[in-house]
Amino acid sequence: DLRLSVAFGTLLLQINLSMEVPESSVVFSDPKELRKLIRSGQYSKPTSGQAPGYLQCNMVILHKSLADAFKEFCLKNPAPCPLVSMLPAGQRHPVDLATDADIVTDLPKYRIFKNGVLIDEPTDIAKYWNDDLVTFL
Repeated sequence: DLRLSVAFGTLLLQINLSMEVPESSVVFSDPKELRKLIRSGQYSKPTSGQAPGYLQCNMVILHKSLADAFKEFCLKNPAPCPLVSMLPAGQRHPVDLATDADIVTDLPKYRIFKNGVLIDEPTDIAKYWNDDLVTFL
């Protein structure tokens, strides 16, 4: 029984921030294209700088019993842990940020920890997902 699931990763979201990225790192003009390739298993590299002008967030997924404490930690530490969005337990689509995104399938790699120990690095977390998990972006 996996009481605590934590997935770390980054999810490209559709908020145009018009930030400058060197031309050499420009690959995708629309994060939907990149998420589609990741979801289909055709893209497995780091996503940093792959959709310039769009917000890219780190992601943490915790059991709902730990969610309030982690939210408080983020609010007290906004520089290292900015809180862009907190999805309700069981919600896997951040519709307020990217209507087509699925946090279970749209990262090239996830890191799953159990009791502080890395146990898996899957390309999707469908087998770990349950309605007791809360996502922080």
